[in-house]
Amino acid sequence: MQKVRIIQAVTRKISEIEATLSDQGVTIEMCEDFQKLEKICNSIEGRKKLSEPFSAKYFDILPRDGFWINGVNEEGKTISTQVMRLSELGDTNLATLWQQQLKRLHGGRLMQTSSPGAQRISGKVVYHGDVWVDPVQVSAQFCPKTWAVTDVFPA
Repeated sequence: MQKVRIIQAVTRKISEIEATLSDQGVTIEMCEDFQKLEKICNSIEGRKKLSEPFSAKYFDILPRDGFWINGVNEEGKTISTQVMRLSELGDTNLATLWQQQLKRLHGGRLMQTSSPGAQRISGKVVYHGDVWVDPVQVSAQFCPKTWAVTDVFPA
């Protein structure tokens, strides 16, 4: 029952944030086309290129394995992006996955990971990253309040 309450609370908070953004003229799009993401990211002046774990150049990310969020203003301009990718590790651990991925990213050379905690992480893992907000288009008054666990479960 606790899991259901958590999902309901998070869903309510996301709906509130979406409504606030909509009132400000921002539309949120859920996208699965990672080639499109790369094109958008590479076309935005001043934005760092998309990181390798989310790049279609290095990985085939299927819709079941990842999605990205595109924040678009009233003119149709992307003003925010963020990406999520699921890895189902099974019995292996995150360190092993990283070693395999780093090998792919670095021309076949096996690389070492520097996170001891990654040895203990297995099962389903979500990697969330490449969060970007256009500093020119988005001001503090334009963004909804960042929420924390205390917003979902007040003391």
